[in-house]
Amino acid sequence: MVTTLVSLSVAGFLNCGAGAADGASRSFGLVFATEVETGCESSPVIAGKLPEDVDWLVARLLDPEGKETSVLVIDGGGQDVPGESLMTGVLPGRYRLEVTGCRQSGGGLATWGGMSREFDVLESQKSAPIVFMKRAGGLSCVGGKNLNPLAPQFDGDGFFVYGVSAFAAGTVTQGGRIFVSGGFTEDKPKAAGDSLSAGTRVWEYDASQGVLVGIFDAGLNRLELAEPRALHGLVGAPGNDTRLLAVGGVRSAVLVPKGFPDHLAPLDEAVGVDNVVEVLDVAGASATGVQTPWDGIQSTWAVSRDGNWIALAGGRDATAGLPSSDVAFLETHAERLIQGSATYLAGTLGSPRFGSASLFLSTGEMLLIGGWDGTQPAPPELVRPDGTQTLATRVLSAAGPPAGTSPTAFPSLAILKDDGQEADVLVVGGNPLDDPSFVFANPDPTRPTTWVLQLESTDGLRYDGATARSVAMESGSEWAVRSLASLVPLGSSWLMAGGYRAFKEQIDVPGCGLVWGYFCFPRTLPLFRLDSTGTALEMVREVEDVQSRLGALVLPLDEGSALVLGGMDGFGFPKQDGSGSPPPPATTPILSTGYVQVLDGYFDSDICVQHVPLTR
Repeated sequence: MVTTLVSLSVAGFLNCGAGAADGASRSFGLVFATEVETGCESSPVIAGKLPEDVDWLVARLLDPEGKETSVLVIDGGGQDVPGESLMTGVLPGRYRLEVTGCRQSGGGLATWGGMSREFDVLESQKSAPIVFMKRAGGLSCVGGKNLNPLAPQFDGDGFFVYGVSAFAAGTVTQGGRIFVSGGFTEDKPKAAGDSLSAGTRVWEYDASQGVLVGIFDAGLNRLELAEPRALHGLVGAPGNDTRLLAVGGVRSAVLVPKGFPDHLAPLDEAVGVDNVVEVLDVAGASATGVQTPWDGIQSTWAVSRDGNWIALAGGRDATAGLPSSDVAFLETHAERLIQGSATYLAGTLGSPRFGSASLFLSTGEMLLIGGWDGTQPAPPELVRPDGTQTLATRVLSAAGPPAGTSPTAFPSLAILKDDGQEADVLVVGGNPLDDPSFVFANPDPTRPTTWVLQLESTDGLRYDGATARSVAMESGSEWAVRSLASLVPLGSSWLMAGGYRAFKEQIDVPGCGLVWGYFCFPRTLPLFRLDSTGTALEMVREVEDVQSRLGALVLPLDEGSALVLGGMDGFGFPKQDGSGSPPPPATTPILSTGYVQVLDGYFDSDICVQHVPLTR
């Protein structure tokens, strides 16, 4: 028999990615994260102990196709476990290690779980992967102190100091690497609103260890953005895990400018970036700005399904500051971008717009919804290549919000259905635009803003704007009453995070009015889906965070979890009459703490039932 070993060490009950004190002898193994209810504070490590709700562990070795090849069952025996357990007789090859924590109550309930990165098992050598364990049905902390379990004194290369951000960008590449860039990293209170300045740091999230770390080349040069940017996009180049594209964004902006919401957006006075696109070389730790004809500010952006195009549309004109009519599709081929010869398809929108949301449909068309055209709400619009070097646009004037539903700016969008024949796009929240005296009014629970745009295709190639229609959608709750929120799909549901409800106290809403300042940033994270009738939204679960997160970054990691990072918990502008003082020291305007949202169905309790320790 080939002699191969897979080692599994329990390094203790670890918090926020923190390492055990005995880092030399317990360098690899399981890393248990804390729950967000604890505030992600580190607590003393209990070496060789399991969490109280784990009676035994099931370690499954999976091949690249996900087939189980070996199983190791470790009995907790009152939470005491051996320092190291070995899985022997494993054939050489490439594997992932899945570990599930089981509880005796309920006949074997899965309470914790995690999956390592892929690793190689070599003949006559011990393999010892790290598995970052997340709690079922809870919020597991990452970020924060961001300590690496391999080196207890390592602070994640300064993430706790430099990684704090709001309105940052992130992406999951085709190969599964997770990157985060930029965001507002500085908040300076002033009488006319909070002045926010962007940063340049780039981080990679190591899901197997639960930490975010800097990116360096062989010469220890650090990867950073070529210029500060927030409110931007980050896109992985197709088929390349070491090339990223940063697109759009601003260097600085003012949150809640004086006079909001009377004709002013909640984020205003933005200063644009010099190059709307830059190429990040992860392996070489370098960033290169790309000259483009684009000069719009706070434009909406989207990436095509195949990753070959990035689209920019609308925003504000850099000179006059009015809503822009410009739209462009930019080829994402990284090599050509660096050489300055990328393909651009340019066009003019049928309606200028600022505050729109956008996405690509399966037909290769860009859909724009929401926003203000300078005098009134902008109607939905489709943009597509016309077969030449320009773009064709189609305004859907008859398919705006249905009767009784307010048009909005800065809404969130989700695709309910899109098979090339029919498409249903959900529109959630945003700032109501139907009151001419307050263009960007605060979200209001008495003014419905949730609806669905329905599209049909007559030729199977593109959606027909003439048959577009809108239908009302019942949200069933006030959870959707927010603007500038992040929305990501998780399986058959959607997770919403961040956003704001009002820049004034609303004490009857969770998380509102509890931190110094006149604002309401809901701290709940709704997970919702379509109900059985398809005409209403229903809550799957609603988790309450310990803090608010305006400008949180949300990335789907797999079918059952998402990384939620950063955001603003409060900010320090003086009282509305101009008096007052900066917030107390306990208020943290921009947060670094992140967590992984885990769904109830993410852990398979059948694994626990099938693999019970013989001693039990």
